[in-house]
Amino acid sequence: MSAQQIKVKDAELKIIKNISENVIENSSLDFLVPSSGKIITHLDRSDYSEELKINADNNTWHYWNGLLNLSMLKMEEVTGEERYRTYVSDHIEFAFENVDVFREQYKDQNKWAYPFGQLIVMEDFDDCGAMGASVLEIYREDPKEEYREYIERVGEFMLGFPNRMDDGTYVRNRPKVTTVWGDDLYMSVVFLSRMGELSGDSRYYDEAILQVENYTKHLWDENASIFYHCYYPELGKNGVAHWLRGNGWMMMAQTELLKYLPENHPKRDQLLSMLYNQIIGVSRYQSSRGLWYQVLDYNDSYLESSGSAMLIYSIATAVNEGWIDESYAGIALKGWIGLCEKINADGSVEDICVGTNVRDYISYYTRRMTLTNDIHGLGAIILAGAEIVKMMETCDVYKFKQ
Repeated sequence: MSAQQIKVKDAELKIIKNISENVIENSSLDFLVPSSGKIITHLDRSDYSEELKINADNNTWHYWNGLLNLSMLKMEEVTGEERYRTYVSDHIEFAFENVDVFREQYKDQNKWAYPFGQLIVMEDFDDCGAMGASVLEIYREDPKEEYREYIERVGEFMLGFPNRMDDGTYVRNRPKVTTVWGDDLYMSVVFLSRMGELSGDSRYYDEAILQVENYTKHLWDENASIFYHCYYPELGKNGVAHWLRGNGWMMMAQTELLKYLPENHPKRDQLLSMLYNQIIGVSRYQSSRGLWYQVLDYNDSYLESSGSAMLIYSIATAVNEGWIDESYAGIALKGWIGLCEKINADGSVEDICVGTNVRDYISYYTRRMTLTNDIHGLGAIILAGAEIVKMMETCDVYKFKQ
């Protein structure tokens, strides 16, 4: 690398370190006694009371925490700094050390409202896919029995998941009786692909491939060359929106599968072709500022950070892995330049769409609220920046800046 390339790479690295440090500084893993204000770091049974509250900012057990954990592991990879892995391992250790307390406290609360509800409940892929993937990654170096039991339970849940179309496609039971959500492709494949690699059991790869093929079949809009957010099997119709983050989940799922699928797998070329088609498709909707719109084909919706980051990460990964030609690096780089306009000096990130369900009117998507530092997007943004940093090590990015 030239001196100029190193300087630019270091500047980009500083940006994602700022975001990561902001997350770490605003995270906690302990318990609070509200009546006294006492903080308990290591809980034992004598400390337990009904008023005890989990004080775990940024470190709850939801899918966005799983994605954030994976991004921190990526930060360790690109920086060599072990403390990013420590952030993840401490989170997971805290969860399993206190799971009995969580189970006693939970008592059928709303699993989204209770910080560790989705460690107790396993009903949907949101509950276990991304978090399961991060547990699996920590298990590789810290093979505790409770971690192994958990990831095996997640694997059995996914292979035996009963809510499916006749062709095997995973479905949710909301908002209609059967609904295919693009989000669920990532929530399942992010775990299945890793479990296939860790276990050597081809059933996990087979399931992941089946879902990628079927989700593409049901959600791909041939005319627009992008994905719909959902499909209603009972109606034989897609939903109303080409939601950006939904397309991001779809692209990241394909990226995750290809990262862990054996090089000689007979379906690898087919999967690469599907990813390439989506990359070409979304590139047609990239704005002049580099970001993508909240609804990809609605230019009167806003430029959104988290979904843009997912596309940037996936495209940069495809370049770095040699799956697509280096010439496509310009899409990712232009996207990253645009995304950096949303990142403040203190590491906070603007215009992240809040959690989003499936709705049948387009204004639900186009007018969805955004927040600064909404946790739905931070992991994807760190991943995007980390992959751009890697791209700068092997690719002459200057020729793509125009």
